[in-house]
Amino acid sequence: MKGVGLMAVLGLMLGASTALAAGEVQLVHVTSSQCPPTSGCYRTLYLRGIVEVQNIAYAKTVTVRYTAGNNVWTDAAANYVGPSTAGKELWSFDIATPNATRFALSYTVNSATYWDNNGGQDYRLADYQFDALLTYPDISGATGQRDTTKSAVVGNILVKNRSAQKTVTVKYTDNNWATTKTATATYVATLPSGVEYWAYEAPVSASAPSSNLQLSFVYTHAYGTTTDTNYGRYYRVVSNTVTR
Repeated sequence: MKGVGLMAVLGLMLGASTALAAGEVQLVHVTSSQCPPTSGCYRTLYLRGIVEVQNIAYAKTVTVRYTAGNNVWTDAAANYVGPSTAGKELWSFDIATPNATRFALSYTVNSATYWDNNGGQDYRLADYQFDALLTYPDISGATGQRDTTKSAVVGNILVKNRSAQKTVTVKYTDNNWATTKTATATYVATLPSGVEYWAYEAPVSASAPSSNLQLSFVYTHAYGTTTDTNYGRYYRVVSNTVTR
């Protein structure tokens, strides 16, 4: 399959029931951590991300088809997260896999399968590095945890490089929105894909129950402002981990 998108092969195999998506399925964001073969690297290997699909029918499956670059393709199921924008849903995947650098997404509903394979090129991440992709969002993919030693929620978020001058701000609450607070995130690094990796630290009351903690992120750049409220549900802290 070198130089050929996964869809080109699938179209020949599966016929008219398979089609490139026209909004039925779309990658939101993905992150990946890898290691060179026989490198002695001990970091956790993963491919994880969020997919948005049109809610065409109740019964559906969302699948990630990936390869480690050896033309052996493996399927992994995504799991339902919750509603997205009107008429759409979010699904997540988290695959513990060695060096999955190329992948595509399939969505099967009403006996039809739709593919998002990045316009025939498949999605690709840098070999043997930490990397990430963002599609239509300008900011997404917040992760983090409650750090009791700092009395804060700390973590990271992915940002598109829209302009040289930019700010990323955390707008959050530790009392279930009785009051709000803000904290400024800081730039960490630019990943091989060009996506930026930012860190945040949001001080919270040590006595505040985790159920009262909710976060959103505001990205202001030369061309406008984008807010990530996790589709109106906000990011929450469950078992000391920031979750959707």
